[in-house]
Amino acid sequence: MKKPSAAARSAKAEGLLAEKWRLLPEFLHARGLVKQHIKSYDHLISVELQKILEANREVRSEHSPSFFVKYTKIRIGRPEFKEESGVTNDTITPMECRTRNLTYSAPIYVSVHYSTQGAKRGRQVRVANDVVIGNIPIMLRSKHCVLAGKSDGELAKIKECPFDPGGYFVIKGHEKVVLVQEQLSRNRILVELDENKCTTAQVVSATHERKSLSRIIQKKGALYLKNNIFVSDIPIFIAMKALGVESDQEVVSLIGPESELQDRLDASLRESAITHGVHTQVQAQRWIGGQLRPGRGRSFKRSKVDEAREVMNSVILPHVPVISYDFRDKAIYVGLMVRRCLLAMNDARHLSDKDYYGNKRLELAGGLLSLLFEDLFKNFNSKVKGYVDKVLSKPNRAMAEVDVPRILGQFQDTITNGFGHHLATGNWSLKRFRMEQKGVTETVQRLSYIASLGHMTRIRSHVEKTRKLSGPRALQPSQWGLVCPSDTPEGDQCGLVKVSFNFIFHDII
Repeated sequence: MKKPSAAARSAKAEGLLAEKWRLLPEFLHARGLVKQHIKSYDHLISVELQKILEANREVRSEHSPSFFVKYTKIRIGRPEFKEESGVTNDTITPMECRTRNLTYSAPIYVSVHYSTQGAKRGRQVRVANDVVIGNIPIMLRSKHCVLAGKSDGELAKIKECPFDPGGYFVIKGHEKVVLVQEQLSRNRILVELDENKCTTAQVVSATHERKSLSRIIQKKGALYLKNNIFVSDIPIFIAMKALGVESDQEVVSLIGPESELQDRLDASLRESAITHGVHTQVQAQRWIGGQLRPGRGRSFKRSKVDEAREVMNSVILPHVPVISYDFRDKAIYVGLMVRRCLLAMNDARHLSDKDYYGNKRLELAGGLLSLLFEDLFKNFNSKVKGYVDKVLSKPNRAMAEVDVPRILGQFQDTITNGFGHHLATGNWSLKRFRMEQKGVTETVQRLSYIASLGHMTRIRSHVEKTRKLSGPRALQPSQWGLVCPSDTPEGDQCGLVKVSFNFIFHDII
């Protein structure tokens, strides 16, 4: 059989490529251009809000332990606006919000269980459903938006453009888009050099309950576990023994069998056994319990061993699951961190490249709003707790007189105004998470249709633009298929602000 010539094969390939590009209109119709923002927002509404509620589900009073408020369910209503006359307009549209300088938002409803009486009169538990705790801005074209599922004719009747992809918010009449934020990955081991040119391995652990930074550092030839909850750094062998690995040989085996790695563990082994005399898990936990900072993880009702066990469970690497205080998986993870740190000491090629896209993650609108809601909800609960404590601390105050639904509604401006302020200014200032970011949101550019689409797929890095660094600005091979190599501004923002086309073309190329 005669093989086709090179010219024939080239013509066939060009034909297949041309046929593939015919799929582009259908792909854009099915997926859209900003579906990444819309899907992340829908995931926030349907999944993340409930998880945050469960992680902060109970509020208890310090003056009366029998009193509690327990959240059970959360849901989002339809977009609405309360007029000055007190009448609620539940048929509001995005165009009406633009013309009247309103915020396109919907109420947040929760179901709560709460106690009504003290121990002397017998505690009763009541249930309150659909209690409003605030309003959350609604993203256009999301599931809870009035534009979802409407035809072109229906959109025209409410003065909306059928070609507008959505994916942004209307805050006080202004269209605000949440830019994609480029950040280092969480729950991932990164090995780098510190300011003293010493090798460190760090992990930013993040769960819905807690976020924590843990490091393996090198000092005077020994390795230590570092976390802000400790007054001083914890020798690595003491940390491993506190996690249940009492045998020194087993600790070394978890780190690695290479002789060059074991030689670097001698100083750490001697410090644990000879300097501090720690040999068992109980001794290690008691030693760690004495290193906790005052007021952080401390309780006079618990022993140092119990305090250390709880810290190792919930503060150190909280993303590694622990069941019934079985720290085996966490010990293996710490051993891997030590191994990667030792390997980087011997060979700089084992250092992590922060500019490699595999070590980064793109925070979309849903993830950023999730952090914001978590911070606002905790602040909301602290205000509710403070008010309840103030009421119950009064003499001869019956617990039955505490109207929990009214109290929850009293502080709903905490969440409503918090969302509005952060989205309007673009400054994400979350002290609870030590997060200070500016320029998270921007007003949508309407210079042209393409300018609007490019603005909604823009990626922003948090490297300071005044720093003379070429690495974050350079086009990395790992960005192939993810980042547009051409669309970036000139000047000091060059390479720090870019546009992603992975969401548009990746599935068809």
